[in-house]
Amino acid sequence: MGKFYYSMCAYTPAFIGSLLAIMIERPSRRPALAIYVANIASETIFRIFIARGYIKAVKNGEVFLFTLTMSVLLYIIKKNGFGTDPVSLALKFIIGRQEAKSHHSLNQQIARIQTIDTINTDTNSTPNPISTNFVKDLLEKFNSMFPKHESCPHRQRSCLTYISSSFIRSLFLGWFGKSVLQTISKPKLIFLHPNRIRNNFLNSDNIYFGLFLASFTAIYKGVNCSLRWASNGSHDWHSFIAALFAGPTMFLSPNTSITLYLMWKCIESLYCIGVKKGYIRFVMPTVHLVYALSTAQLFYSAVLEPKHMKPSYMKFLDRMTAHRLHLLNRMVLDVFGTDSSAGVNCSLRWASNGSHDWHSFIAALFAGPTMFLSPNTSITLYLMWKCIESLYCIGVKKGYIRFVMPTVHLVYALSTAQLFYSAVLEPKHMKPSYMKFLDRMTAHRLHLLNRMVLDVFGTDSSAGYESFSPNFDLQFTTKRFQESVLLWLL
Repeated sequence: MGKFYYSMCAYTPAFIGSLLAIMIERPSRRPALAIYVANIASETIFRIFIARGYIKAVKNGEVFLFTLTMSVLLYIIKKNGFGTDPVSLALKFIIGRQEAKSHHSLNQQIARIQTIDTINTDTNSTPNPISTNFVKDLLEKFNSMFPKHESCPHRQRSCLTYISSSFIRSLFLGWFGKSVLQTISKPKLIFLHPNRIRNNFLNSDNIYFGLFLASFTAIYKGVNCSLRWASNGSHDWHSFIAALFAGPTMFLSPNTSITLYLMWKCIESLYCIGVKKGYIRFVMPTVHLVYALSTAQLFYSAVLEPKHMKPSYMKFLDRMTAHRLHLLNRMVLDVFGTDSSAGVNCSLRWASNGSHDWHSFIAALFAGPTMFLSPNTSITLYLMWKCIESLYCIGVKKGYIRFVMPTVHLVYALSTAQLFYSAVLEPKHMKPSYMKFLDRMTAHRLHLLNRMVLDVFGTDSSAGYESFSPNFDLQFTTKRFQESVLLWLL
């Protein structure tokens, strides 16, 4: 084309390529792929809009979106049943198929459960030594105290047993499942550091995720059972109300990716229902366009605004493109004002096709001048002395420097002596905040010094202090002092 165009850097080529790619994909896989990339793309666009100031981030916004999304999605599942897509299968596994039965199948199940209970009652009427078991009798009393409603679809004879068993099961699934996934996702690290397995299972994030999953499931089922008792029957709208109560449990383990993925699944379900009922006209290439537009956005962000991409997905794209992304001359793309070259360290890894220690040195040389924006001597000197300490320790460890036992003692003593010297003889060079600190530490003794006497040394010791005129008692002064300093002052 002879020129350098903004849209041609990534968006247009990626749109055309992904549109052609989705057409040769299996039709059954197209919706799932479209929802997945739409999820990642919408999260990336959200980050870009926040960075540019178009919108403001809402604290815990993903929790409120999750609550609304799950309410609509579970209502649709309650009304129409579970589908065969990954989201429906996951919800069926976590929540259970009982909460999505139609009225016809529900009545059949109730009749079957009542038949089983009758058979069990007849069987239990015969003498059996096992029936005298204390635990079994306790469970029977518990079930009789908290019985289930006749419209409840669960097998358990008590709603409370149904809820508590779901809580324990979901807690184990959430905690154990996430811990195992973290463990097997990095097999090399596990072989190098076997203790990471224990750390993954004791990770607080994994435990909180299990608690979130367990609380959501238990509250959702508990509210459903309560509504069945209150309305004396099972209705589709129960799921909507139950999900509204259960949704805020995501405060335990907020997750934007899960929320957005479920949101796009909910939009897809609503779109399909609208098309089925004739509210919306079906457009044939809808899935193709969603996939192409989302993928184009991802490649645009990977090329021109990589700082807004999820690091995990950025690595995935880099692998998928055979590491072509690091061959881009991002300095040229900076003319568009998108900070394409932001992250010098990452650029060095791409340029050298690996990670090296010297990358940090070069990256810090480029990043250091940013302190022009907010110069701070205290931070600089503190870091400098930390650097000196680190170099000293490395030198001692490698045998370049001989370790001197009282080094720390000497450094502390010399530094403190310098501070008190400056506080007494040259206070004008002390930091005001530290001068106040020393004054408090000495019970304000520094104010009792006759600094005018010390001015004879030419250090301006009295600079910044009020005039000090001591009330001398001659009986406490020497004759030499009276004939020299005192006579001169008077």
